[in-house]
Amino acid sequence: RVSVRKDAWTGCIASTACVCVCAREHVQKRVCAVRGVLHSMLLTSSAGLPRCVHVLACSDRWAAVGGEVLRHQRIEEGAAFLQRGCPMHLRPAIWRLVLCSGADAASGAVYHQLRAEVHRYELFVDRLIAADARRMANSDDNYFLFEDTVKATLLLLARDRRMARGPTAPTPQHGLLPVRWWRHVDERVSVSVCVLAVCVGCRVCALVAAVRMLRVNASCSGEALWHQGSTAAAAAVCPPSGVLPFRGMAYYVAPLCFLYADAADVYTVFAALYTRHLRHLHAMAGDGLVRLCRLFERTLQAQHPDLFHHLAGTLGLAPLAVALPWLHRAFSGTLPPHQVLLLWDRVLGWDSLLVLPLLAVAIFAYRKHDLLAATSARQAEKLLTDCVALNSIALLQSFLFGAADCDT
Repeated sequence: RVSVRKDAWTGCIASTACVCVCAREHVQKRVCAVRGVLHSMLLTSSAGLPRCVHVLACSDRWAAVGGEVLRHQRIEEGAAFLQRGCPMHLRPAIWRLVLCSGADAASGAVYHQLRAEVHRYELFVDRLIAADARRMANSDDNYFLFEDTVKATLLLLARDRRMARGPTAPTPQHGLLPVRWWRHVDERVSVSVCVLAVCVGCRVCALVAAVRMLRVNASCSGEALWHQGSTAAAAAVCPPSGVLPFRGMAYYVAPLCFLYADAADVYTVFAALYTRHLRHLHAMAGDGLVRLCRLFERTLQAQHPDLFHHLAGTLGLAPLAVALPWLHRAFSGTLPPHQVLLLWDRVLGWDSLLVLPLLAVAIFAYRKHDLLAATSARQAEKLLTDCVALNSIALLQSFLFGAADCDT
């Protein structure tokens, strides 16, 4: 009995060891496969990088492959093509294939309908959109020519009710009305109440009465205005898309102006890109900005703990305070436009925003030597804000695979 039991235990231990060995080999194979996928993902379309794989995106052969992708018109092939970078002359058509396939028939009608709504009524957010486009044009020399196109595109987005549908739709803001409601307010009633309160001697009562009368008359006249010329849905939600503009939103549109000359094409591609990816960059839940920030901090702290401690502890500069604008704008306005487009190629090809925090960590790693020598938070921040001469895809290669220099 003892010998039989011993043989059974020996066989059990041997089988367990065999399973462990097989599992370890399987994990190693999976790691190698993932590494190969990342390697193909980070092939850049810029030439002259040291110790890097031969660049395909600049070659005539790779351009011929792109021509075959456009001839077949298959979304999967277009996404796979973007994973390795896209030549500039093929990018408009490839992006349109990946983002807007099957929507060409209705896109033109939707665009003209939204343009008519822009001319028909004005919203509170229109002035915010115009101010943001003007601020971008005044502060960035790369995009100052596109102020009108960016403004027109965001005005259309504010009225696009398709954005308010679906599981990832933003929370609508109720009870807001167009800015022209004040033209229909009965000013005589409000003035009479204010004069009466002032004669009694209570200025606070006059102010409260004026505000109350403005609110009542605004709601009544606003409803009358919407029933006369506009739809009831737009009266309930302002803006109708449910997307409230914020500072820096113009940078989402500006890179697309280098790809498309027609304003209709710019809006069609931007609406699809915003619905699929960009809206997550100002969302707190799901795959939103919080997840990207957490990935950035954890990766930087795990890969470069000395740099993280030096910045956050010694200098008092939180790394996330510098990287947050990069992530929020998907590096638009931080990197040159052609580098932004190369980075967005990978976002579309891999259908993921996780490339953004990895690039942010790569920039910190590339500046590590100078950052460790910095003696003040202002000096370190100045080093990190100078990103004009950086190559985005080469930096990712350097961070993940240890390539050498990554200057353009």
